[in-house]
Amino acid sequence: MSIPPNAVIWGSLLASCRVHGNISIGIQAAEHRLKLEPGCAATHIQLANLYAAIGCWSDVARVRMAMKERGLKTNIGCSWIEVVAKPPWGPGWALHPIGNPPPPCRLALALEEINIEKSGFT
Repeated sequence: MSIPPNAVIWGSLLASCRVHGNISIGIQAAEHRLKLEPGCAATHIQLANLYAAIGCWSDVARVRMAMKERGLKTNIGCSWIEVVAKPPWGPGWALHPIGNPPPPCRLALALEEINIEKSGFT
């Protein structure tokens, strides 16, 4: 390349390698990205998953330990799939959905707004 690759390019290559199963190039892409963005928890997780895919458990442990030492954590995901009209629930919420549902996330609010606009009730 005439321009040196940045973290976005390494991240795109990493994601592509993960999708297409090219583990060795994916590991290289993750390591290059971590040199540019050492605080990116998602890249650490992807790298650990790539090592796990080929059975390099000592490398998985090394990457996870590096995350712990740096205090890196991933964001907790949430799901707004409604099952039998019960409130939504996601990992990390202390109580069962019936007891204490969390506040709506921005995505759910945006989708609700889009549905309202489409229905003509604005």
